[in-house]
Amino acid sequence: MTGYLKNYSPGMQFVIFIGLTLGCYLVFFLVTAGLMPAISGLSMLEMVNGNLSDPKVLEALKLTQLISTVMVFLLPALIFCYLWSEKPFRYAGLSGRLNITAVVLTILIMVSALPAVGVMGDWNSRLHLTPHLDQYIHALENEAGTMTNAILLMPTFGSFLYSMVIIALVPAIAEEFFFRGVLQRILVKWTHRTWIGIILTGAIFSFAHFEFLGFVPRMALGIIIGVIYAYSGNLWLAVLAHFFNNGSQVILVYLYQLKWIKLDVTKDSTTPWLEGLASVLVLSAFFVLFRKVTAKQQADWKLSIGER
Repeated sequence: MTGYLKNYSPGMQFVIFIGLTLGCYLVFFLVTAGLMPAISGLSMLEMVNGNLSDPKVLEALKLTQLISTVMVFLLPALIFCYLWSEKPFRYAGLSGRLNITAVVLTILIMVSALPAVGVMGDWNSRLHLTPHLDQYIHALENEAGTMTNAILLMPTFGSFLYSMVIIALVPAIAEEFFFRGVLQRILVKWTHRTWIGIILTGAIFSFAHFEFLGFVPRMALGIIIGVIYAYSGNLWLAVLAHFFNNGSQVILVYLYQLKWIKLDVTKDSTTPWLEGLASVLVLSAFFVLFRKVTAKQQADWKLSIGER
């Protein structure tokens, strides 16, 4: 069956990919509903409504998050790539060599984007809809924030490493395979416009996290990572960008909990708009350099998978 999906239109490929995702989500739900009581001694209802200060509940939630990331994002992407190409990893962009200059520029791009993303976050947090919707959204955000803070409680170095795995490493690989390695490629081909495909993928990427107050900055990050992938054709660079973004947050939280730094990144802070403007200018310059450095690699990748 490998390679047969390339004969379908991008629109049909999109439908098939969504179907694969929904199927994998159903399998995830059935697996966790059946196995978690045996593993943790808690039913799904007890786990969801449990006290986050209970280590048993917290560990069950962490394990569930890890399993969901693999089964809902990585698994359908792997299946799709296998059905699309005889060389599924090359199709997704995982076979190219990492250019050290491109690696450094990827990290510089993510660092330089932070002030601009911060300004977008400030603006997003001040958006108001209706009083009822505002109240509902803030309640959901507070609940999600409470769970995130509980997961990010890292009393030992081992718990820090575990958090890096479930919050940074596994999501970086699984979500980039899903969103950039498959979804963005489908949408670019479907729309015949690279930038439209990147923007749509960024919007879907942000929506999938179900955080309205962080929708715009997360969409911006998704677009930035999407451009890194589109310019280079190397999914490892997109994974690196995603891992750097998530992992740096985990490291800063851990250092704060150790009282080695005074910056608490879990608290909201305002970014001056001038810093955001400077950030955009620096980011643009880094992207110009990045495109020049990765142009040949992108061309070689497209040639290897039969694209122009």
